[in-house]
Amino acid sequence: MGCADNVREDKNPQSAGFAVSETGSEFVLFLAGLSGSLPNRQFNMFMFCLNFFGSQSPADMAVFDDITVVKTMRLIRVIRRLRELQRLAAKGGENV
Repeated sequence: MGCADNVREDKNPQSAGFAVSETGSEFVLFLAGLSGSLPNRQFNMFMFCLNFFGSQSPADMAVFDDITVVKTMRLIRVIRRLRELQRLAAKGGENV
């Protein structure tokens, strides 16, 4: 998606493992929303749906191709598991 310059590693124990710059494309803002680090902005669920599905308009099409959708779903699953482990660690859970 051409956003490698806007994404960097984030080793903070509470992070999703990456951070993005505040300026960038729609996709960069989308990644910021997934990471939970959208400074001074709210995650735009409408744009999330448009990127994944497109709209009902005959001239419209989804922004993400099938490969990008699959990779994004994998990323979402990894972030969900990471957040689960972070919650367990915060509680002092075992196996963490």
